[in-house]
Amino acid sequence: MTTDNMQHGNLYERYEWKPPTQVAGVPWKNPVATASGTFQYAAVRWFYDVSQLGAVTTKGVSPVPWEGNPGIRTAEGPSSNINAVGLQNPGVDHYLEDDLPKLKAINANVIANVAGHCDDDYAEVVAKLNDSPADMLEINVSCPNVSAGGMSVGTDPVALSRLITRLRKITDKKMIVKLTPNVTDITVPARAAVESGADALLDWLKPYEQFTFRDGPEPDFIALHRQIGKSVMPKTDDPWGQALIDSMVLLIKEELHHFWQVREAMLARNIPFFKTSPSRYAKGMLKEVRTHEPLTLIDKLICGAYIEARSCERFAALAPIYFP
Repeated sequence: MTTDNMQHGNLYERYEWKPPTQVAGVPWKNPVATASGTFQYAAVRWFYDVSQLGAVTTKGVSPVPWEGNPGIRTAEGPSSNINAVGLQNPGVDHYLEDDLPKLKAINANVIANVAGHCDDDYAEVVAKLNDSPADMLEINVSCPNVSAGGMSVGTDPVALSRLITRLRKITDKKMIVKLTPNVTDITVPARAAVESGADALLDWLKPYEQFTFRDGPEPDFIALHRQIGKSVMPKTDDPWGQALIDSMVLLIKEELHHFWQVREAMLARNIPFFKTSPSRYAKGMLKEVRTHEPLTLIDKLICGAYIEARSCERFAALAPIYFP
């Protein structure tokens, strides 16, 4: 029997680590995960039960096989080992056929690390991983990117926001972003990565605003309604915050569905639609919102409840006239 065909035993007894936790809403058995780029299942499987880790972050995968950097790749010091492997990997197709199935077969929680030299590279890999059993995606924005002029896309908040917004539309999987340390303030690209989900939602709302309040054409309401889903919902690591975001986005979807229904009723009765300016009463209420959290959030939710109640009153008054 060859080594590759042997049962995946290990040197230590099976041990169930505790306590469990959640990361971006994904359950982990514990808070311990491997660092991206350093994990090799074939080597570590003999020493511990990989399935008991909180998550396994696999080596970066690219659209096609990468050979990595030429020449000397490692330099050993008295208390360190520096490497510049260059993201050598056999490509995403091999990953889907070989590496990922092996890890899922032992019930491991897998974070697939995504690498690319341009935005299209990232998009191609994420699209292929979307239907895979990978539990999460880690977007490695620390490698040189030709879409960002050869610099790491993680050093440019605008390029990073553009990339994450594009990827968010491709997949419903939870994404985390591996940032580069080569910046003076890492909070700037971090904020751009987090806010990109909200940008996708705002982009989805623009056709409604342009039609209702400005000179925009009447959009395809059915097509727009189908676009919104988990992929455009802003993300947070706070499970309660995520539950609130998910609920509010679904409420937005419901309200815009009502808008479409009213517009259908108007067309059926030849009632013209006149462009209007946004109502002032909402802005007036927002002036009273307190400016420190969590009271800001509470006050905005109260304002939303008032707006919803007033809309219900209007529908109740109009319904007997137009639907006798």
